[in-house]
Amino acid sequence: MGYIAYYRVSTAGQGKSGLGLESQKAIVEHFAGDNLIGEFTDIASASSTNGRTGLAKAIKEANAGGHTIIVAKCDRLSRNVRDALEIFDRLEGRLMACDCPQTDRFTLTLLFAVAERERELISIRTKAALDAKRKREGRQKINGNPQNLTQEARKKGTAARQSKARHDNHQARTLAVKLHNAGHGLSEIAATLNLSGMTTVRGCQFKATTISRLIQ
Repeated sequence: MGYIAYYRVSTAGQGKSGLGLESQKAIVEHFAGDNLIGEFTDIASASSTNGRTGLAKAIKEANAGGHTIIVAKCDRLSRNVRDALEIFDRLEGRLMACDCPQTDRFTLTLLFAVAERERELISIRTKAALDAKRKREGRQKINGNPQNLTQEARKKGTAARQSKARHDNHQARTLAVKLHNAGHGLSEIAATLNLSGMTTVRGCQFKATTISRLIQ
């Protein structure tokens, strides 16, 4: 039995340039090693698994040979909890996410939920950024004072970064406590949070000592 790699990038530009795709391959190859027997890629949104021909082929090949599908991160499979767990069940549990390897359905559910929430936050941040841009352009036409607009934009940018840092820290604490209660070690939890793209309130990567303070 071996691993079937599944990669997903959001845009055709990422697929052609290798941005995102190369890092996914590097992570998967690190965990799968010589047991990697196939690779499939989709260029698609994370909001749904409908129409992903690469994923369909990966599942078919994995089920035919009793292989395990491996993804670099949970959100590469899906940012929709229902879709992700449906795939997990179709594979009869033969699914490995490198951001939390050798884990159970419960822990994967948590990670998929974090990915789904992040998709929602991305949508909210994008809409807020577009609204702010339209307001800035409108004020610029009225008073023609780009210096004031720049200062205001900086304040809003700082506030947005601080808000995201607080949210990430809350999400990280919640997930860290869940993983710790499930028996995972501090270093493993730190690696999981880092692979998930989360950072500390200061924008740094997590370490075992950071996790120890976080869960306390």
